[in-house]
Amino acid sequence: MELKYSTGRLDVEQDGETYALKDHAATDLARLGFVQDVRRLELSAAPGRNGIALLLSDVAGLWQPPASEPSTRDRAFRLHEGRELSGRLVRGDGDSASNDVVLDGSYALHWRDFSRFDAPRGTFRYLAVEVPAPAAVTGA
Repeated sequence: MELKYSTGRLDVEQDGETYALKDHAATDLARLGFVQDVRRLELSAAPGRNGIALLLSDVAGLWQPPASEPSTRDRAFRLHEGRELSGRLVRGDGDSASNDVVLDGSYALHWRDFSRFDAPRGTFRYLAVEVPAPAAVTGA
């Protein structure tokens, strides 16, 4: 299991408990790290044992599709709802091959609600990607 937790700033008190989260702001690194986690699970999965990559966040930009075709260096790594991750994902113009990732499988991305706070950026969602055991991997 791989777990990532990427937050935007949130200061809220709810049900007698105070939550103060920092803004990590680096959504490009959250995306890259998550895709690298999926690949790591592909490489380390034991026969008959599935893996799972989880990303929990209150940053809507991770699950919402871009309003227009993005020209960002991490566009191949976007994790928005309904996206399918597969094949070779190239960061930027291919000038940073150490950050490129090749996935053996194909993974449909579906975000689910986790919790809500009565505050701006108070919606937390999670993305769970199951990585099948090696004998069951599709593609490649």
